[in-house]
Amino acid sequence: MGLRAFIAGQYTTRWGVFTAASVVGTIPIAVIFYILKDPFVSGLTQGAVKE
Repeated sequence: MGLRAFIAGQYTTRWGVFTAASVVGTIPIAVIFYILKDPFVSGLTQGAVKE
């Protein structure tokens, strides 16, 4: 929703600015996923094992 402000021109669509903003917005999500993937997977596998 917030990215709409980057492409909303009166007669033009600025795809370069839109793409740059979406990449910059994706980087923190990818970093958080990369940091938390191992604890998340280990928690899922520990919960699936019956003793």
